[in-house]
Amino acid sequence: MGQFVADSMILSRIRERLDDPAEIARRMRQLSERMHEDGLHMEGRPYRIEARPLIVTAAETAAIDANVRELYRAVEHALTLYAKDDEVRTLFAEYAPAQDAILDVPPYTPLIPHCRFDSVWNGGGDFRILEVNAACPSGVVQIPMATRAWLSTQWAADLLDGLPQEPYPMLADPDAFTRALLAAAGQAGYDVTAAAVVNLRGVYTNELEWLARSFHRIGLEAQICDARSMRERSTALWCAGGDYQLVYNKLDPLALLTDPAAGQYVDMLRRHRAYSVNPLVAQTIAEDKAILAVLSDPRYAGLFDAEHRAAIGRHVPWTRLMRPGVTTDPDGSRHDLLDFVARNRQRLVLKPANLTRGESVLVGPYVTDEAWAAGIRAAATDRYVVQDYVRLPSLRVPAPDAGGWRDVFVDLTLQVVSGRLAGYFSRCSSGPVVNMGVGGSLVAVVQLAAAEPAA
Repeated sequence: MGQFVADSMILSRIRERLDDPAEIARRMRQLSERMHEDGLHMEGRPYRIEARPLIVTAAETAAIDANVRELYRAVEHALTLYAKDDEVRTLFAEYAPAQDAILDVPPYTPLIPHCRFDSVWNGGGDFRILEVNAACPSGVVQIPMATRAWLSTQWAADLLDGLPQEPYPMLADPDAFTRALLAAAGQAGYDVTAAAVVNLRGVYTNELEWLARSFHRIGLEAQICDARSMRERSTALWCAGGDYQLVYNKLDPLALLTDPAAGQYVDMLRRHRAYSVNPLVAQTIAEDKAILAVLSDPRYAGLFDAEHRAAIGRHVPWTRLMRPGVTTDPDGSRHDLLDFVARNRQRLVLKPANLTRGESVLVGPYVTDEAWAAGIRAAATDRYVVQDYVRLPSLRVPAPDAGGWRDVFVDLTLQVVSGRLAGYFSRCSSGPVVNMGVGGSLVAVVQLAAAEPAA
């Protein structure tokens, strides 16, 4: 049973069980207020959560997990190419001043302990990633908490009555994420008794408290620290009011690398005195959208093996760094890149290479010629990528304020820990840029058990 079958089933149940849009609105407002009172928020803003879930079956999860593992290996390999290949490094010229620090890669694998694949999913086991999010992305604690809050309501019980559920790891265990990090640190040779959640100048504070609490619950001392306060007391331990053998970096990596007051912390990261989630090479190169150009451009295909190339072909859309020159288009024909982009707004997306939360993204079919031309001008003075437009599927949700129903764009984000699928979350929006930071809503993701019910 794929997404669209489940979509019809859930819509039918909503209509059967509650056909009053005002009542739906009231229940969802109450849930959002309750979550906010419990400390669940997006940088101080209440979570908005939709009335209906997105359904994934156990069989789909198994197929998605297998594909995640293959793609993850290709992304990990792309990071090693940054160290080995001069031409690959030209795609990441912005990081040249910090190249030595980035190339001090940890002496263990994986190089990306945690990342997200923000994806387009239409049911089944296949997906197309829009970006890799590796700068310690949000949602590891709060999204499962919000999903559990939704599932605890009578409204969810009514909708899912008779549908056996099998929660994915980060939903089943509130501390699955921090347990996985602790296990990965142990496998890398670190004896961890304490963890620091490291921030910089109060930017990206989402989830800091919840992460520290989760580390506490699994038996570690934990503290929220500013990177500027970190000090090195010995050859093996970190100090900021205590000794830490695991650091979770919840910060802007570009700000970290250019902030003189954080220089000592960067030096400690380079010496790998603690297990770092994520290390600098992941937070910069894997986080940068140009990594998708490394993966998808045929000029680099010979640097990947056959299994890598197969995974890339299935899951990575055509992507190029915006710079002058001739390249192949999404159909394989050769063009001057900038001329091709100027003439093909309807099939392309322009994105800043290293901004987050949907900032300055231009989805060609939904912007004017003038806005597209302005985006191309911006790309001439900043680092942008251009990507083949992969349309997000639509999800029909109640429209309580206006009454009736509305169709929204919906994504599926894959939480990846140590190369395995660990959890999901989904966001929806009336516009083609789907992000909680720009007005999107959360959609609870529910995994059905292996025995699928009749629709």
